[in-house]
Amino acid sequence: MIINTEEFIVLTGRKLPEVWIPYGSVEVAVDLKAENLSEVIKPNYPKTSVEELKEKLRSVDIKSSPLLILPKPTRSVLMILRTLLEEAREQSNTSSSITIATVKRSMSATRKIVEEFGSRLVQLENSKGENSGGLDIHPPDRWADHQQRVVLSQTNFDPIFGFSGGAIEMAKLSAKQLYLAALTHEFSEKNTGIISEASESALEVSDSLGDYTCIDVIGQGEDVSEVIIDQPRTTFQRSAERLLQLNHKTISEAGRAMIASPGTEAGKTLSTALSAFWNVMRGVKDGGIAILLAEASEGLGSTALQLYVSGRLDVDATIRKGQYVEGLEDLILLRRAQKLFKLVLVTSLPNYYSEVKLGLHALRKASDAVTEVFTNQGSKCKILMVSDASNTLISTNSH
Repeated sequence: MIINTEEFIVLTGRKLPEVWIPYGSVEVAVDLKAENLSEVIKPNYPKTSVEELKEKLRSVDIKSSPLLILPKPTRSVLMILRTLLEEAREQSNTSSSITIATVKRSMSATRKIVEEFGSRLVQLENSKGENSGGLDIHPPDRWADHQQRVVLSQTNFDPIFGFSGGAIEMAKLSAKQLYLAALTHEFSEKNTGIISEASESALEVSDSLGDYTCIDVIGQGEDVSEVIIDQPRTTFQRSAERLLQLNHKTISEAGRAMIASPGTEAGKTLSTALSAFWNVMRGVKDGGIAILLAEASEGLGSTALQLYVSGRLDVDATIRKGQYVEGLEDLILLRRAQKLFKLVLVTSLPNYYSEVKLGLHALRKASDAVTEVFTNQGSKCKILMVSDASNTLISTNSH
């Protein structure tokens, strides 16, 4: 596996290969001849200067003892958090009065920033209030304790609700039944990147939560392109429109082969890698092959996958019983992909999980991906390369 330009030239005596693609925390070389390369698709994130970001964030009037919720802190979100706290301290020295809530798995990364500014960090947990009606809506704990509430989240493509963002994340936190409703109403990869019935249901839940502000971040890593600040529904609509403008790629027709990286952050677990893959799977035609570079250094990543590989989850029975298990959509779309084409993982997961339990062929090295494609589709096959599927939506002229 080659991760360094000079090392590649020294070891092989050849010029650089056609494509470098993220695998885990590094970029690896995919040795592909020009005649076998269909296209390289990368996300488009024009970078906004720190001063421009600060100017936008000054519109957030931090009052006394606000609640700032980070449902899924990405690197982009954490960068904006730091900038927001800097502005709060510089403008009115209020950073120490802010309560920041995030999920358990992100407490450590968020704490490093929070402690610099003397803010309070708490774990984001669902409320256990009384049933409030059809969707059983319960805002997270501490929601009612703060008059000012701000949700800081990244906008991305979402396989269930079309797009992610603050309004959708709050709806998901407050009404778990939303998932099941979406999964039982024509759920497919075609929901990604559209405002559907599932999206509208989530926005209705968001509307019911009362007043709060959304800060939606559009970016990749620490390269932030947009920060959109408004009321939840408006922020969602504006963010979705902008994301489509930047990163919706329409190709003439699906190809016979694809090698896709979910991106550096999304490749940490199998669940996040699969979620990224649904954004681009329409780029592979029926009977083709898709190679997903899902290193999964942090494991499976969802309750549903963990239960499934241990033989404790029946997908169809779970849906019939009206139950939702976190990550159930991963298994539903995985099953669909396996019917349409051959899905291969390049992963560090044990073969027992990837091959025995999930029924996928697994490779250990990204350098084996091209050979696998040629074995399956022939040596003249053209390969579509996707460098960051988590931030890219692919559709074809026919879909």
